[in-house]
Amino acid sequence: MFYLVLLVIGISFIWEMSFTDGGASSIFRTSFGGPMWGAATLYLYDFQLALRGKCSPYMIEFYSGIKKDLFSCFTVGLTLALLFFLAPNKYNFSNIDLAFLGMPFLAVSFFDVLTLRHLEIGKTSLLKRPIYGLLALLVTGYVLFFHWAYEIFTNTYSQSQALWMQITIFATGLYAFIASKFLLFALNKERLEIFPSLRKTLCITERGKRIFDSFESAVEQWNTAVEKQKIADINADKEAAKAKDEKKKQKEKKKRKNRRR
Repeated sequence: MFYLVLLVIGISFIWEMSFTDGGASSIFRTSFGGPMWGAATLYLYDFQLALRGKCSPYMIEFYSGIKKDLFSCFTVGLTLALLFFLAPNKYNFSNIDLAFLGMPFLAVSFFDVLTLRHLEIGKTSLLKRPIYGLLALLVTGYVLFFHWAYEIFTNTYSQSQALWMQITIFATGLYAFIASKFLLFALNKERLEIFPSLRKTLCITERGKRIFDSFESAVEQWNTAVEKQKIADINADKEAAKAKDEKKKQKEKKKRKNRRR
């Protein structure tokens, strides 16, 4: 898995370098595109594992909840590919069809993150500042990709560069979609689990294994803290209910005394 991700990132990097002009925008695209290609590859790898039942029940349940969305996207993509293959006109990479397969994913992820404002862990609300930060990042990405799509559509870039940018838009949208869905899933479950592809990617080296172990430890600590908080909330509710019943009994007792007088 490590070598597959490395290959995908390498292809993205070499491809982008073939038409880079050395400007700030090119440097940004080079540093941004490869990781997005790699992240999307990791998620797709996990997706196929879940479909084959080769990962944990937690991950199988998660991917089962989004597989209709992913299959719908792939179906539309295959339909477009078939349409362009059968059409007599030569395919033009300025059609922005691949880019606009990814844009809806980015839009869905925005509204998924927006719902986080109303979620709670136990009885504790989530911090709003990180949520608004994620929303700002998604809006910025959407506006940037709209700009890229416009430039592709108006033939600002070469055919090769246009295709690279479209793949980057699609990969980023797919990554944002799955990441936001997982965030919602994990918070609703009130339990985290590490993606299996991350283990396969990091644990190939001793340093990577140490990084993975630190991730795993952090996840376990979070799960333990959440469980403790849930138990504390349950006990607090029991104490509150007990105090309420006791108060009610005291009132009834007082009423009975008043009646006797």
